[in-house]
This record gives sequence, C-alpha cells and structure tokens, in this order.
Amino acid sequence: MQRTPPSQLRQVLATNVRRRREQLGLSQERLAAEASLDRTYVSQIERGVRNVSLDCLDKLAHGLSLEARDLLRPNGSAGELKS
Repeated sequence: MQRTPPSQLRQVLATNVRRRREQLGLSQERLAAEASLDRTYVSQIERGVRNVSLDCLDKLAHGLSLEARDLLRPNGSAGELKS
C-alpha cells in the first residue's frame, strides 16, 4: 500500500501539536494520557502520518489547553496563543 504525502493542513496540525506540547513541557506519553489517546497515535499525528478525526482533534486541544481551531492555524500561531 502506497502512502500519500500528508496534506498541508495535516502538516500544520503536526507542527502545532508538537510545538505546543514542547512549550508545555509535556512528553508524548503525558499528552496522550491527558488527551485519552495512545502515545503512538500522538507520535503519528506529530509526524503528519495520521488523518485525525474531529473527536481526536478535540481531545488533543483539550490536552494542550487550546481550542481545536487553534491547532489548525498556520504559521505556528497555536504556540502564540495561551502561552
């Protein structure tokens, strides 16, 4: 099975999740626990491998103390919010 490259929006999400997680000093494991997700799933999101559902996006945002829409803003603006 051939993988398609991640969409631009998926890459924005990946960058914003990683940046915010690191700003908060959270490990992938801790974020996964806060968001009720598996650590490997968080890793796949941060690498742009996973196509995330809206429910998962909401869980991630909660775990990162953001609104879901903040994770989809380009240019790393999620990291500038609620720092």
